[in-house]
Amino acid sequence: MVVIQDSVGCLPTIDAPATSMSTIYEVRCQALSVKDALDLNSLVVVYDQTIYAKAVEIAWKHDIQFSSIVLRLGVFHTACTLLAIIGKRFADAGLRDICIEAGVIAEGSVDSVLEGRM
Repeated sequence: MVVIQDSVGCLPTIDAPATSMSTIYEVRCQALSVKDALDLNSLVVVYDQTIYAKAVEIAWKHDIQFSSIVLRLGVFHTACTLLAIIGKRFADAGLRDICIEAGVIAEGSVDSVLEGRM
């Protein structure tokens, strides 16, 4: 159990693959311990896209146990999703050309950016 008193602390290292369901489950259990130690009503846990998808599966299977843990997709992957939406909507309307001519995105990278992969 992690006890944090008036400071920022780190969870113990888990020597296992980050994308393993058992590892993600353990991180969720540790988050519950932190929430309880700090006497919080809920706790937000931010994951990257791959781990987030698996964490949501665990949340569905253990909805009562982890009901006080709020899952959130990380900012980078949220931004990539937003770029993919904008790219799908406006790429053929000249956005691709504007990005290249303005020097914002290189010509070889513009398709990947507008698809949300970069």
